[in-house]
Amino acid sequence: MISLAPVSQRRRRTLVFGLLVIACGDPTRPPDITPCFIDPVEVSVGAGTVPEISWTPACGISALAVEEVGAAAPESTKWRVHRSQTLLQPPVRYGSPPNGSTDVVEVPATSLETGRTYRVILFTQALFEFSEIGSATFTP
Repeated sequence: MISLAPVSQRRRRTLVFGLLVIACGDPTRPPDITPCFIDPVEVSVGAGTVPEISWTPACGISALAVEEVGAAAPESTKWRVHRSQTLLQPPVRYGSPPNGSTDVVEVPATSLETGRTYRVILFTQALFEFSEIGSATFTP
């Protein structure tokens, strides 16, 4: 019987662990999601000043913005976020970075006020151009 030296056993454990990670995928990476192709996407917004934003079908979008209705630009944009390498997937909590580490926040979230009206807008991206694919108004 051949005896393995401690270094060989350590290498074997490292190799097995590495193969398991490759076989199972990266647990820190969000699952792949199909991009949104349906126009318009149906958007729903939960209650409160930190609402959950979701859409149907549950497809990937490139960017999301929340704007105050009737406010003058640029103050009207309350939050804008997009992904640089992957797609945003539902649901998204207002002001919280969506799952994953490649999020780019263009406009940090500011507090929403009860009684004011806001509009959430979803975007897809083709090359360097963003196109609106769905929206909804809400009043917390």
